[in-house]
Amino acid sequence: MITNQLPTLLATSPGPGGGKSVLAHAEKVFGGYMAGKVISTTPFPSYYQNSELTSEGELTITDEAIAIQIQEVVAELEEHLG
Repeated sequence: MITNQLPTLLATSPGPGGGKSVLAHAEKVFGGYMAGKVISTTPFPSYYQNSELTSEGELTITDEAIAIQIQEVVAELEEHLG
């Protein structure tokens, strides 16, 4: 059970929605457990077009706007973790 933690929710899908409907549902579920508090929800649209796996096995986000958005989410999460 997750207690006393504020979640950051990320979702991806092969389509342009990036899992927005799944995120909306998850936010309701997690928000119910966390008194309505979720740090952020972030969709990652068109996964196969916006990411690639390097020969070294590292995942690279190829869309700069999405990469910046994910970096901002990580920074916000780190801020909450202290």
